[in-house]
Amino acid sequence: MKTKLTVLQRCIICIMSIGVRPLVVIRHLVVKLKWPSTVSGKIAKSKDILTMTTGNPNLPSPYPTNVCSLAQLGTDITAVDTAQANVNARMIGAVQDRNSKQRTVKLDLESMKSMVQIKADANPANAENIILSFGFDFKVVVFKQKQQAGVKRTTVSGVYMLLGEGGGEHEWQLSADKTNMIYVAPTSAAHTLSPVLTLKQTYYMRSRKIGKKGVVYDWTPWFEFTVI
Repeated sequence: MKTKLTVLQRCIICIMSIGVRPLVVIRHLVVKLKWPSTVSGKIAKSKDILTMTTGNPNLPSPYPTNVCSLAQLGTDITAVDTAQANVNARMIGAVQDRNSKQRTVKLDLESMKSMVQIKADANPANAENIILSFGFDFKVVVFKQKQQAGVKRTTVSGVYMLLGEGGGEHEWQLSADKTNMIYVAPTSAAHTLSPVLTLKQTYYMRSRKIGKKGVVYDWTPWFEFTVI
């Protein structure tokens, strides 16, 4: 038997609805190579990445063919060490040679970034640890995605928060068979509450946005859910 919501229950749901927003915030970590400004810093950074990458359990298998191999990176780093020794010995043209070899090492590391990014994206929950385990750094990119149509459970049994796409005014349709509609009043926001629904019953919900000057958008596809 259906029950009416008490004033306290409605207050609880209203408080919950304050947190509903028409946009979903997504946090994404992007691999970054923080290249030091000093020669010694660049050499140390490249060696750290080589050391931390060698034997790293997060390395893909097989190793990507379009990414600089660790053997090649080691060879190029050694070439920078040799060139720097020539700079210290004040050999003619040594600075230009060292800078050229250091640019090669940076290109090697840039090619490895894509490999690390793919591994991080495959495991978002552990992305930060994966990136740092290779010796790379990261930056956080935050972007907003339009809210998708769906439902959320509330603290009141049988009552669901109905979510429309995007924001603004919405009309709603709720049904157990897509034919006989359960009345849900239009709203000025992209969310509303369902009446108390029957447990273990499957329902279908859809909405449509009402734009400025009464412009009516198409109905969203039916969203199916079962009351638990």
